[in-house]
This record gives sequence, C-alpha cells and structure tokens, in this order.
Amino acid sequence: MTNRQIAQRMFLSPHMVSTHLRRMFGKLNIASRTELARIVAEMCPELIKDG
Repeated sequence: MTNRQIAQRMFLSPHMVSTHLRRMFGKLNIASRTELARIVAEMCPELIKDG
C-alpha cells in the first residue's frame, strides 16, 4: 500500500505514516519497503502467498 492508502485506513496523515516508516526502517537498518519485503520473503516464506 502507498503511504496515502495506509493513512486513509488508519485515519492519519500521509506525513505521519512516512515518519513512522522512516523510523522503523532506521531501527531495522533497511532503506525501503522493497528491502523489507525481500527480508520477509527470505526469513518467513510461509507469509508469501503464490499469485
């Protein structure tokens, strides 16, 4: 989901979502959603659904 989509679902501003993601990524020492998805796919393949 985009920051805007997440914000609408959680009744937050897109800026707040961006801030939280940046802080989490910093704590996890990653740079992007793509990198997070890669790590999850490698460590928890059962969470990834086919198609």
